[in-house]
Amino acid sequence: MHGYELYDWSTRRKKRIDAFQARFGFPIITSAQAILMACHFLGVEKVALLAPYPQWMVDMSLTYWQQCGLLITHSTRTTMDTTDTCAVYQMRASMVMQAADNLNTSDADAILISGTGMPSLRVMSALSLKTGKPVLSSNLCLAWAMLQEVGVQLHRARSDRGEILIGEWVERAALL
Repeated sequence: MHGYELYDWSTRRKKRIDAFQARFGFPIITSAQAILMACHFLGVEKVALLAPYPQWMVDMSLTYWQQCGLLITHSTRTTMDTTDTCAVYQMRASMVMQAADNLNTSDADAILISGTGMPSLRVMSALSLKTGKPVLSSNLCLAWAMLQEVGVQLHRARSDRGEILIGEWVERAALL
């Protein structure tokens, strides 16, 4: 996909989202928007990307994130068969952590685990503590952005626990 096509697609998507917001009377936040909001909030400009997608989709996502102003320092995919994108729902946290071992994070400000269906909560804290980098996921960013939107006062995240954006979730995730 060329930059112009991506820009045109993004512009059309924003118009559709704006139309739905006007029609239904409530805010709509996509996971991609939430990730960008979180990166801006945290001052993150460079990310190492871990995704559960087929390579062609990872390539498209790299183009998308770069067009949005993020520098992707490295990317890797999970080792699971990704020809069927529904396979992500069969993935286990241990598989995500194994894929993360192949991710070079040295030049990144943060690690982004992309893919709303990929199990990431159990991995995020351990990966953050292992690498010393904040770890973002599609779902955590989306939860944070929605809570911000409705004005919920959040607990302070503790980096010594591997938390980011929202505090006190690591203990709860361990119960899953």
